[in-house]
Amino acid sequence: MDMSDADLNFIKLALKSAPRNGAQFVLMGTSKNPLMQAGLEELQKDFKENVTVISRHDEGMLHLLIAGSDILLCSSFHDPENQMPLKALKYGAVPIARRGESTSFTLHSTKFSDEALSWTQVLIRMKDDPLGWTNLVKDGMVKDFSWDAECADRYTAAYWSIHQP
Repeated sequence: MDMSDADLNFIKLALKSAPRNGAQFVLMGTSKNPLMQAGLEELQKDFKENVTVISRHDEGMLHLLIAGSDILLCSSFHDPENQMPLKALKYGAVPIARRGESTSFTLHSTKFSDEALSWTQVLIRMKDDPLGWTNLVKDGMVKDFSWDAECADRYTAAYWSIHQP
């Protein structure tokens, strides 16, 4: 998946508050667009204390990075091809995504799914409520998103409810 201007701006938004909140970022990947690639490299220069850019895709390293993360910034929860939120949940990272074009974020959770939070509020929630954050992580790790789970039954029921014989 290639990166867009909106994705780059989304990352910059999160990075601006990183120093005052103690957040660190690892960005992995490349862009076919030379301007986007230059933008990623510029992020590492501008935020060198808080950002590492890995300019290649390495699936094994990606899994290790997700497993070692507290939060995974996702461009969307609604893209059916993007399985990053599901990988994050299984590895114990809380996926968050920007709400549309706004500057607020949504945590991937049944408890907070409709709550709009700023990036700073997400970090404060993680720091100030460690028990709640741990429960959020555990909740995500035990969910079964496979076709053998409840979603298959819902999909089948939806199909048959609209199926015209």
